[in-house]
Amino acid sequence: MPVLRLGLLGNAAQPEGALVLGPYFRQRLGRDIQVIVRSDYEELVELARRGEVDLVRLGGAAFALAQIRADLRPLVMRDVDSGFRTALVAAGGVDASGLGDLRGMRLALTRPLSTSGHVMPLYFLRREGVDPDTLFANTTFFGGQREALDAVLEGRADVAAVHTFNLAEWIGAGQVDSVAIRVLWTSPPYPNVIWGARGGLGEDLLLRIRTAFLSLATTDPMASPILEALDARSFVPADIHDFDTVAEAVRLLISRGELSLPAELPDDEG
Repeated sequence: MPVLRLGLLGNAAQPEGALVLGPYFRQRLGRDIQVIVRSDYEELVELARRGEVDLVRLGGAAFALAQIRADLRPLVMRDVDSGFRTALVAAGGVDASGLGDLRGMRLALTRPLSTSGHVMPLYFLRREGVDPDTLFANTTFFGGQREALDAVLEGRADVAAVHTFNLAEWIGAGQVDSVAIRVLWTSPPYPNVIWGARGGLGEDLLLRIRTAFLSLATTDPMASPILEALDARSFVPADIHDFDTVAEAVRLLISRGELSLPAELPDDEG
């Protein structure tokens, strides 16, 4: 049976969740899946460029970068993925109420290709006429947004960029005390996570894969566990122009030398 190669980040949820697509794709597409895990978006973008993945789940900034490096088509997004926002979060006791009070503070961001933890907050701050380079005393990059927020709560940073879905989830689960933090700024909405597909798959197969995702509905007993595993209520079609703002933000960071095209991986990289 032909195989679809799925490229995913190596956190605990993504590869495990994607495995539930196996039986569904066998039934709908007559294809097995092979999950290929990498540690960061840069590696996934490079695998897409080399045609070594057929489907790949990327953040918005990584997808925009992939348009420069690879023939990657927009496929689908979860229904919530068009409405991401990033908050700048400080400790609850901080003497600040807005952007004007952040001068001289220490900023905590996440990895350079993090859409919500780096690319879009800097883009929107600059669009509002705020220069992060002069506003903040320094910037430290952390591996994830929870690490960035913990740095604020532990006094190692003053303000962290965290997307609001994460923040609401942590507060709802009792992992973060809402009294211990203060949201000082929230960005406009932007699209983030997207499933992209290798253009070489052909238009017929691309349409069948998109239709398979769009057919997942919570009323279908087979679909419910798939949607739950993928942290989705439903999927909607994705269009390249959905990511125009994110692509503009990526180009701006590249022009400023704050984001670079990922170096090619060695040919023997598995």
